[in-house]
Amino acid sequence: MTKRKKNNMNQDISIENYPSIHWKKFFENFSDIEMIKIDKWNTAHLIGYFCKKYKDQYGVDYTFRFNSTAPSKSYEVYNFLKLANMLSSSPNILKDYIDWFFIEKIIAKKRRITSMAFLTEANIVNEYKFKKLLMGAKSVDRTTVIPPIYAVIVQKYGLPFKNYGELAFVKRCIDTGNGADAHKAMLSELAKAGLDITMLDRVK
Repeated sequence: MTKRKKNNMNQDISIENYPSIHWKKFFENFSDIEMIKIDKWNTAHLIGYFCKKYKDQYGVDYTFRFNSTAPSKSYEVYNFLKLANMLSSSPNILKDYIDWFFIEKIIAKKRRITSMAFLTEANIVNEYKFKKLLMGAKSVDRTTVIPPIYAVIVQKYGLPFKNYGELAFVKRCIDTGNGADAHKAMLSELAKAGLDITMLDRVK
């Protein structure tokens, strides 16, 4: 096999080629998404899931830039870390965002994308937050049902809460020193998943 010249490292290369052993190991993580629970996914798993959706949609592999021999410093990982900072570090939310993105921004609009950077467009991320997470939305009241993304976390703690009114009551209990440890842990995880905990003070 002919060696690639170093000045070709910045060129787009398909997923089947490995510019380093680190990239080979990185790609091997992709198959784990079929066996690992979503809340245990890391950045490689999320990128692998995006690539799967991309292949299903377009019939071709997503093309990586391979701008670095270390995946952790790659263009693709950079964009997913940026997305996590804009949206949430929760794998459940990030997976749901990818699903929503493909349905609403690619399939519905018959759009072709060539870069993961499209995932981090501020207007699109904010639209998802408003429509799916209801973060700070004025329409939220005590009877508003908790979005599935947050309901998964609530169920994880074996709690029966189904609406924002119940979450608001839990927060008031915690604020007055009467909250259970499970309730504190649940709200902490919901905050990490992207829920604006302070909005619970405004729920009526």
